[in-house]
Amino acid sequence: MIKTEETLDPKNNEPKYNIIKANAIVLPPNEFVLATTKEWVEIPPNLCARVEGRSSIGRIGITVHITAGFIDAGFKGNITLEIKNLSPNSIILYEDMRVAQLVFEELNGTPKRLYGEAGNKYQNQTGVVGSLIYWDEDNKVVK
Repeated sequence: MIKTEETLDPKNNEPKYNIIKANAIVLPPNEFVLATTKEWVEIPPNLCARVEGRSSIGRIGITVHITAGFIDAGFKGNITLEIKNLSPNSIILYEDMRVAQLVFEELNGTPKRLYGEAGNKYQNQTGVVGSLIYWDEDNKVVK
């Protein structure tokens, strides 16, 4: 999923994306793409996780998450990756290419509410899910 060339206004519009299904994609320099893991994860109440890019991918200039690396206790779904090519070269990304890893952390207790118990936007996501920032209460439409 690559964003379209338009000004994004998260208070007034749902971001629009071009959906690409391919065995490989050429990511030009400084371009951004959303991707998904094939794996479905279910984080138990006593753990949280972080998605981290592999060193080998980082060393060619690819980041796999920009800000959303934390996965809450109770999350269920595919993980959406925010991939950016920071290098001056186009890079081919292949289906089934190992680009990320999960790091699990044990919690001292269980949260009062697990992810998904408060109407969280991304619970049970399948495939690539773009930004749902326009769902936020503090981000309601302005006119």
